[in-house]
Amino acid sequence: MDLVFILILSVIAGFYVIMQAVYAWAWLTYPRQNSKSLEEYPAVTVLIAFRNEAKHLGVCIQGILNQNYPAEKLNILLLNDHSADDSVKSISVYLQYPNVRLIDMPPQIQGKKQSIAFGLSEVQTAYVLFTDADCVGGPGWINHMMEAMISSNAHAICGPVEVRNESNLLEQFQALDFAGMMAITAVSMRYKWFYLANGANMLIRREALDMANISWQEAYASGDDMSLISHLQKKHSTIQFAKDKSAIVRTAAQSNLPDFFHQRLRWGTKNKSSTSKFMLIQLGLAYIVSVISLASLTALIFEPFLIFIILLKLTGDLILLTAVSPFFRKQAHLIKIPVFSIMHSTYIAVIGTLSLLPLRYQWKGRIVK
Repeated sequence: MDLVFILILSVIAGFYVIMQAVYAWAWLTYPRQNSKSLEEYPAVTVLIAFRNEAKHLGVCIQGILNQNYPAEKLNILLLNDHSADDSVKSISVYLQYPNVRLIDMPPQIQGKKQSIAFGLSEVQTAYVLFTDADCVGGPGWINHMMEAMISSNAHAICGPVEVRNESNLLEQFQALDFAGMMAITAVSMRYKWFYLANGANMLIRREALDMANISWQEAYASGDDMSLISHLQKKHSTIQFAKDKSAIVRTAAQSNLPDFFHQRLRWGTKNKSSTSKFMLIQLGLAYIVSVISLASLTALIFEPFLIFIILLKLTGDLILLTAVSPFFRKQAHLIKIPVFSIMHSTYIAVIGTLSLLPLRYQWKGRIVK
């Protein structure tokens, strides 16, 4: 293989290392949330749109009821998106609580985006906190998210999310990969490069939402969180990230490859709706480097110099994940970074390619695109 060609590929991979190093430095210098204790507790509604979540929903609700936030100021609004399992039956005991309300979506309302839009029209409080049915926050979660909101006078607070239950290699990979995504989300938001969000942990002032003008991007199954953040961004709203361990919400890892594949493909399809050139450039760089790193690995036996490209990709991943892993207590997984870097290249290359195609896939019993 032409060494000049290898040099060109190495330069491209070098830009990836620089990008990861910038994110690592920005994360390490990102100020931790400095919030004042609440003098008054505003009423807040925790909104959860769910479908076929019998396994997780009860634990999620119990975690919310266990919050150290005043019960009389805390409402839980559950939006049942036509579940075909025992989700509703599994939470029957919680429906007796006066602050827990369940709404079954009417036949014409289907999908998470439509359910959330419907649910927002039912919210009566000034603040709405979004989370997912498979998520659990610590006892101070809501309190710290609200402290961040009031202290900063922001219109939206995006909180950290971490993967729990790392019992196998795939789940451990997701834990580190998710931590890296959180760093990118926080840093990009702070410097206004572009805005990402995670609907598992997002607090919004309801008055900041112009419900009639939210573009829900119905062409894509995923992206309800991005639709809300993009809406606020267009209105020049103040959006901040709460770098506070007490504000972390923990979500379940995908335990097998098919579920992981469908989850990431669902996430990947919403990237096509982004209007941020900076975001698309970074996604494109990560995709190209993953492809050439994976190709270099397969061709290594024929051209040993390709090892430099693989090592550059590994170096970039190691820099970012070493910086962010202590915040999420994932340092123990760093020893497996060489394996995880290859796994990352593989899934980014495969999912990145498939997400550009007009594919349909199954998610929670539905065929979506």
